[in-house]
Amino acid sequence: MERTLRLRTAIAFLLFSLLISPIFGREPLPLENGKSGLELALRKLRTTARLMHTAAHPDDEDGGMLTLQSRGHGVVAVQMTLTRGEGGQNAVGKELGDELGMLRTLELLEADRYYGVEQRFSRVADFGFSKSAEETLTKWDARNTALADIVRVIRTFRPEVVISRFIGDPSDGHGQHQASGILTRDAFRAAGDPTKFPEQIKEGLQPYQPKKLYVRARGDDWNVELDVNSQDPALGASYVAFGWKGLKHQLSQGSANWQMPTRMWTSHYKLADTTIPNYKPGREKDFFDGIDTGLMALASIAPQAESLKAGVQQLDGYVAQATKVADANPKSAAEPLLRGFAKTQELIAAVKKLPISGEQMETLIVALETKRDQFRDAANLALGVTLKAVAELPAMNDVKDPAAQLWLAATPESQFTLRLTSTGMSQFTPAITFPPGAVTQSSWRGNVATVSLSRTAPYTRQYWYRDDPERESIYKISDPEFETLPLTPWPFAAKATYRYKGLEGEVTTTVEVAQPKEHPLIIGPELSVATPSWTAVRSVGASDWTSIPITLKSNERVTNDSPVPHVRLSVPEGWKTNTPRDYGELSTSGKEMHVKGAAFQPANSHEQRAAATAIADLGKQQFEVGYSPVSRDDLGTAYYFRKATQPVSIVDVKVPQGLKVGYIMGVGDDIPDVLRSIGVNVTVISPEELKSGDLSKYGTIVLGIRAHEAREDLRQYNQRLLDFAQNGGTLMVQYVYQTQQFNDGKFAPYPLNISRNNKDRVTVEEAPVEILAQDSPAFQSPNKISQKDFDGWVQERALYCPTEWDSHYQPLLSSNDPGDPPEKGGLLVAKYGKGTYIFNAWSFFRQLPAGVPGAIRLYVNLLSLGHQ
Repeated sequence: MERTLRLRTAIAFLLFSLLISPIFGREPLPLENGKSGLELALRKLRTTARLMHTAAHPDDEDGGMLTLQSRGHGVVAVQMTLTRGEGGQNAVGKELGDELGMLRTLELLEADRYYGVEQRFSRVADFGFSKSAEETLTKWDARNTALADIVRVIRTFRPEVVISRFIGDPSDGHGQHQASGILTRDAFRAAGDPTKFPEQIKEGLQPYQPKKLYVRARGDDWNVELDVNSQDPALGASYVAFGWKGLKHQLSQGSANWQMPTRMWTSHYKLADTTIPNYKPGREKDFFDGIDTGLMALASIAPQAESLKAGVQQLDGYVAQATKVADANPKSAAEPLLRGFAKTQELIAAVKKLPISGEQMETLIVALETKRDQFRDAANLALGVTLKAVAELPAMNDVKDPAAQLWLAATPESQFTLRLTSTGMSQFTPAITFPPGAVTQSSWRGNVATVSLSRTAPYTRQYWYRDDPERESIYKISDPEFETLPLTPWPFAAKATYRYKGLEGEVTTTVEVAQPKEHPLIIGPELSVATPSWTAVRSVGASDWTSIPITLKSNERVTNDSPVPHVRLSVPEGWKTNTPRDYGELSTSGKEMHVKGAAFQPANSHEQRAAATAIADLGKQQFEVGYSPVSRDDLGTAYYFRKATQPVSIVDVKVPQGLKVGYIMGVGDDIPDVLRSIGVNVTVISPEELKSGDLSKYGTIVLGIRAHEAREDLRQYNQRLLDFAQNGGTLMVQYVYQTQQFNDGKFAPYPLNISRNNKDRVTVEEAPVEILAQDSPAFQSPNKISQKDFDGWVQERALYCPTEWDSHYQPLLSSNDPGDPPEKGGLLVAKYGKGTYIFNAWSFFRQLPAGVPGAIRLYVNLLSLGHQ
């Protein structure tokens, strides 16, 4: 009972936060303001249609269909994406794993702005490409996780129609796509069954049975054909073109290179299940054929309640009045819209007293609350009412660097000023909303408030986490009340209540910090303590100390009288640690302080995995959590919180003496840092050095991941690298994604054909490996490689392997997923002139940052080829 009450309290706060904006505080698109915005709002008021769309990953969604339904038909739509795409590759930066998942969450939320939909996620993670639904369902424990989450969203959102992007069979390709289709089919019926996931019923959720389920159609076997290429004057574009603008923000997926085809677009879907009695359609005009979606449909939910019917008729009349006058004079629509806003609030209160079933009541409340907010927002558009809430933090004026300003947060036991400004309201009554227990006092003087936070104000950290992201496929949830949301709701919201012609209206907004770009105000620690997310790798037998880079940032104003933090390392018992002596300078809030001298020595010299945690003592408080903003100019901002724990992998590896390695960065990876930590002499080659520098000073040059795709200069000066190899150097190319570009560019010394076919990947990290050339120096020096070196790999073996290659190449390894033929093209070596050329499609860019011992030994051997 206590959990249920706490959950309902949290949900009440959460729903208020979500009503501010379905995409967490982003400003409306230009077309969502003024006359076009009012037209789009009235479309939603005229219908009760609710739709839910499921997919496996960000960028799987049918954006054209969602835009047509939401923008064109006024349907209230939610998109449920099972994973955050954290197992994918990053086309634009270094973020991988959970940080990539947060970046892709922001990218998808930006796409949702264009589609006009809300967003939800499940607890399962993208663990990399999978070739089977069975593997995916097992790794996800899907019947107890993802299925429950889909059911939760159906029971909460209560859509008439559910649409699956995927069918649930091998034609979907990716095993996670297949699982998404299978689970959506199962959830369609399970949501209406009170015996399924009864813990949700105990929490207060009511069963709910949608009326129709559609899946992606194959060939001519379809029921609904949607013309998403039709033009919408309110959008100034076709539905598919407008949705494409949103999709293009998913840059980490490689969208910068995507071009929308010029052909006519249609979306086809097949009716897979329905609970409408005797409904057997052929071709349908829309998903909602056979479903009453007019406003009066609300009364049919509880037909025994005559008072409800009369109230809904009034709502219908207000919408008709507003629609009639809105085009000629938008402001004249405000009065009927505000009357509708007041009436829906009356109806919500009345419905809660009706003698109807829990399912009927929940469905009515959800629908009426949606209408209430639609009336409210449409009235604000008609009047041109807006509200802006800007927080002024005490430390803001001390911070001049824009990146540091983006980082600043309110802290427990601190105080800040909140200033409200508005348009369209001459007078209003202000209010602020915050998480339960976060604020001890807030006082208003006009439109300015002083807000004091409590000692227990919760950090605005992501509510989902994994202890071992490399090996876990299911997130743990720290705040169950936020489960399935895209982000932890922003903690502070402002509301203004105003009067117009004797009627009450209200407008809400997220509290933001205005500089350098507007971003929501969060609650964070007074002192942020951060360590790198990659694994610290150390050689067995190394006698030196291994340093842990530690970064401190203060959210408080720092003066000469401020206490100096004392930093220490928590390490396994018996290990030695150095207490840092040089703390750098923490002269102003928001400025980074890089702590030097924090290091450890293990007690035992053997291969092992462990961890070191940085702790900062400041006065009587201890801090061991750090955070960083995740943002981009075209995106909103989120904050990635992480305990200051750096994984440690102690590896038995021999490093060649005197070998100098040059590394040409691609889209970004951590391989150079790992190599340096075990004693390899690595230099990152600058663009100027690539263009005209002396490359002969290097013994080996390595191209980072997706380098040819990311670097135009590399494509231009590729011949300099081939000349380097021909003259006696070793050149290693690794992980090519734009395979056609590489094939057509003839960037390799001898012909090879790289495949983008998913069957030419080895996705099972435990897949057996055969060493094809045991006598090759790659397996002999400086480290002896055996079968045990392929144990403990993470996520995958190899990806985008060549399927054809010139006879000059020698394949070194063979591996394959269950049921597939041997994949021998993932690691190819060729003599080229006096030197060596290596094409390496094995996923070392994941293995080395994870500290996988065998992968590190093999990689060092590859660097040494031609120099043994």
